[in-house]
Amino acid sequence: MEETPSRDTDAETEKSTLIRDATLTGGSFMAFLVLYILMQLFLPFAHMKDPVRFEVTPGTTFRGVTDTLIEKDLVRDPNLFIAMGRLSGLHRRVIPGEYFFLGRVSPWNVFRTVREGHVKLWDVTLLEGGTLGRIGERLARDDLVLPEDFDRLRADPLFLNTLGIHAPTLEGYLFPDTYRFARGLSARKVLAMMVRRTRVVLTPEIMAKAAAVGLDENGLLTLASIIEKEARVDNERAVISAVYHNRLNKGMRLQADPTVVYGLEAGTIGNYGVRYHDLKRKHPYNTYIIKGLPPGPIASPGLKSIQAAVEPAGVPYIFFVSNNDGTHVFTETFIEHQKAVESFRQKRAIIRRELKNQKK
Repeated sequence: MEETPSRDTDAETEKSTLIRDATLTGGSFMAFLVLYILMQLFLPFAHMKDPVRFEVTPGTTFRGVTDTLIEKDLVRDPNLFIAMGRLSGLHRRVIPGEYFFLGRVSPWNVFRTVREGHVKLWDVTLLEGGTLGRIGERLARDDLVLPEDFDRLRADPLFLNTLGIHAPTLEGYLFPDTYRFARGLSARKVLAMMVRRTRVVLTPEIMAKAAAVGLDENGLLTLASIIEKEARVDNERAVISAVYHNRLNKGMRLQADPTVVYGLEAGTIGNYGVRYHDLKRKHPYNTYIIKGLPPGPIASPGLKSIQAAVEPAGVPYIFFVSNNDGTHVFTETFIEHQKAVESFRQKRAIIRRELKNQKK
């Protein structure tokens, strides 16, 4: 019989045809799949004239982020978006904050932006001499830290302990600088970042100089904060520092007016500054009553005041009084100081009369 080879040949031909058809079908499917993925990911949406915003709050799952993006028409195929998230590891953690999209944006642009955490950052500038009250208001203005969270943490002993702060509050430990924060960060993280900035400024060299003049970290920031509130011109900072160091070394009270103001309630200081009866008010920060430094800083000192605190000028002064122009008269004896005070009062009286005449 000669038919067997023919049947084998037909079988082989049919098998080859099936393989070819399957290959063509598979290739076509793969080509379609690749084309579909490319279109879904890289084809831009309609041009966005106005920014499209969405926010990721702490603890939001990747699925929740995807649902939000779908609602805002920023994802075409949610299954594809979720698969990409799992392959890239994005599904484990999405960086919280605000994301903005504008112009010609594709789903791939959206995915990459979220994966890389390109959130909007808000600039926050803290000024030298600012207090916790002002800092809390500034952070609340851009919805970075809720007022109630700030007030809860500012004097929380447990929180202060985790930061290694041995003071009654965070006052003076939030370094005056420009920060960039994303919304969605916890209040603890925002405040801890500011404290870390302070610790960066307090270099080993500065802390060694502080130890040499008998100051630990809290003492350094406390003295520097008083210098910050007293000084109006830079060339007086080291001299003012010397006055306070000299008084401390002699066992004298600092008698620093800014500490009196700090311990009083807002609105209790008149238009003409501290009055005699204010000096007698008892509170932990009143250096007319207490000896030594107050329990903590009274403001946020800048680097210049910190440096002045550890590098006091070599002068013998133990008194100073304002010249009513931002500068001071420095004296060594009480008699000289009394003369300077009398001169200050005369100048202040003239200023008061001029103010009254302007109101008429």
